[in-house]
Amino acid sequence: MHYSLQLNRCLFLLLFLEGSKQKKRQTDFVATNSTNNTMLASQPTNSTSSNSETLSLEQLYQDILEARKKIGPLIHHTPMVKSDTFSKMTESTVYLKEENLQKTGSFKARGALNACANLSEEQRQRGVICASSGNHAQGVAYSAHRLGISATVLMPKVTPIAKINATKGYHANVVIHGEVFDEALAKAVEVSKQENAPIFISPFNDRYVIAGQGTIGLEIMEDVPDADILVIPVGGGGLSCGIACAAKKMNPKLKVYGVEAESCPSMLQSLDQGFITGPTNISTICDGISVKRPGTITFPLAQQLLDGVVTVDDFEVSKVRLI
Repeated sequence: MHYSLQLNRCLFLLLFLEGSKQKKRQTDFVATNSTNNTMLASQPTNSTSSNSETLSLEQLYQDILEARKKIGPLIHHTPMVKSDTFSKMTESTVYLKEENLQKTGSFKARGALNACANLSEEQRQRGVICASSGNHAQGVAYSAHRLGISATVLMPKVTPIAKINATKGYHANVVIHGEVFDEALAKAVEVSKQENAPIFISPFNDRYVIAGQGTIGLEIMEDVPDADILVIPVGGGGLSCGIACAAKKMNPKLKVYGVEAESCPSMLQSLDQGFITGPTNISTICDGISVKRPGTITFPLAQQLLDGVVTVDDFEVSKVRLI
């Protein structure tokens, strides 16, 4: 069966549908790649996994299975719900994976929980630190609190007060720093490099974060084992790589496509070029997947796991939100 990169023919739309019937872009490559906002600073050595770490697909799959054991009691197995509206529009059978019903309202809790669960006792005593203005912040705060670990979250001044209060509600120490996210991120990385500093948790470039997100793939294939295609939003690549690894292990014939904002196609550009790159200027309403560069861990995985990447523009995202 031939699969094109047309969203209107896809069987699964994960988390949300961000467009349909627009110009498609496909990347062809040889197998050898909350949350949110731009990711510019390098991941520090003092983190849950090294940013130079290379993962085999088998290693990642085993990590995902281990992640389910560790975080299963602390998360929801969210439902796969058939969408009659999108099924009719696309002349297909379309299911939505409702991670909006997850703890903290986002899949980010999965990866953060697994990262925290894999800390040594000495690392737990030091606590964790991250930078985020959204879902990753709440995921780390929730996870650390559940596991008895102190959490510091750096958030830029532009962060909505509702998100600040939500993060504080999970007992995190919230520090407002910088005008924009990149400044908060740089500060978090700087702090984590100090002696006996908190452990930095990346939103995507971390083997345990990727494995935590990968538990979604296990649930999808268990709930709808005859899936043909998965369509997954792509920011830094943690979510898409984790899900694709688990799902393709369970069904090697499965096709997995990523979706990016047209004005921030960092994964698409990187896959086309064969090395990590990305746009210099970003302007999109899809702030949750606006990442300027894929991760050094996620990119090699995406090269092996993604069958292609499509982009959607803000206008079409807006149209779908009105449905």
